[in-house]
Amino acid sequence: MATPLDTGLLSNFGVIFPFLLVFCLMYAVFIKTDIFGDNKGLAAIISFALGIMTLFFPIIRESINVMAPWFVLFIFAISFILLGFMMFGASESDILSVLRTKEHGYLNTWIAGLGLLIVFGSLTSVVSDFGGVGETADGGVEVNIGDDGTQESAFWDTFVHPDVLGMVLILLIGAFTVSRLASKP
Repeated sequence: MATPLDTGLLSNFGVIFPFLLVFCLMYAVFIKTDIFGDNKGLAAIISFALGIMTLFFPIIRESINVMAPWFVLFIFAISFILLGFMMFGASESDILSVLRTKEHGYLNTWIAGLGLLIVFGSLTSVVSDFGGVGETADGGVEVNIGDDGTQESAFWDTFVHPDVLGMVLILLIGAFTVSRLASKP
């Protein structure tokens, strides 16, 4: 069955895609942060080496292949939300001014948090496919199984557990309380 996150075409490029992604992203980060000054060749060589190193670690390679469709879907969702605001009259400068104010600073935190959730979720999914982490006393691998019989569902069951949701609610109430108390009238 086809899903919005179907990676059938991506699986044909399962080795080259992570290499290219790491190479391009690291090169862009090195050039943008100006770590190596004007020496773009050194930035390219180090980016190339990091891309090659990605090929030798199957957990990293598979994690990139799992998280790439989720980030594409996430970026599309953000783009359509911004497009919706622009359809109703908001300009790019209005949107950027809202993102840069301290009053709406939690929006950046939510975006970063969802990005980290995608990273940790895909990493957990791949590690569980490779046998999980942790060893038992007899040398075997201890695997926690979720409701539907997979270790991946155990990861998601953790996020929807009532104790975790209650903790998130308390932390959100605390964060909003502190921000309201610290704000100037």
